[in-house]
Amino acid sequence: MKKECLLVVDVQKGFINEYTGHILLPIEKLQYSYKYVIYSKFYTKDDSSNFVKLLNLKDFYKDTDNYQLAIKELTNDERYLSIDKTKYSCVDDFLGWWLLSRQIKEVHICGLETQACITKTALDLFDRDFTPIILSNLCASTESFKKHLEAIQTLKTLIGKKQVIEI
Repeated sequence: MKKECLLVVDVQKGFINEYTGHILLPIEKLQYSYKYVIYSKFYTKDDSSNFVKLLNLKDFYKDTDNYQLAIKELTNDERYLSIDKTKYSCVDDFLGWWLLSRQIKEVHICGLETQACITKTALDLFDRDFTPIILSNLCASTESFKKHLEAIQTLKTLIGKKQVIEI
């Protein structure tokens, strides 16, 4: 029996480095074991974005290689959803409706950046009464493994220890 829903957060070419590359193959394989798979992809609209102005996160425009997913995306039917986002989280009214219309209450989360997008996404799902499950060994931070581990500890406090697992 397939697991219900996997949310793959920002596993894009521009975020892959020595701290993040190890999650690609396991996520690519894992996605086939879920009934529903959601992909979020971060991009910047223009240089006025705070991501560019304050964080110097350049070259994530939709026409760049950095924006492209670093794994194979499943796109063959309505069980798969791709969400472009210009903020830390892809959770909004549409995603809430999409999940509820499929009677999904628990969302497994993997991807990048544990201390930022993963945490914000998990909290946004939590606030909307969905149960976020962090697949901790399939998340990473471009900054360091230490930064990832610190975020995992914070997530255990914020959403509960049982919602942070390794698979």
